[in-house]
Amino acid sequence: MAVIDLGLALAPSTVNWLGDGSSTVGGVIGASIGLLDAGLTIVGIFVFRSEMEDHFNLTDPLGLGLSGVMTFFFSVFYFQYHFHELYERQQYEASLATPEPI
Repeated sequence: MAVIDLGLALAPSTVNWLGDGSSTVGGVIGASIGLLDAGLTIVGIFVFRSEMEDHFNLTDPLGLGLSGVMTFFFSVFYFQYHFHELYERQQYEASLATPEPI
């Protein structure tokens, strides 16, 4: 999943606007885009969390429950941890369903 971070692209103008007290239109626009970018990123993370819970509880019922606090602070690492756990659980269940060769 690729994310283009417009806030970082406009960071020099934002730092200038916040740093020396000069209010430029570019700085205000940069700060606004940075805040919008941060807000949309957080919304996107929680939409992804909701879709994961829907998929792994309804479509492929594995009983996944994700914490909102952990999602907010550690989203990438938290999702990766749960992906690994789900993979191991699916591998274990598949090994139980497959008979041993004689």
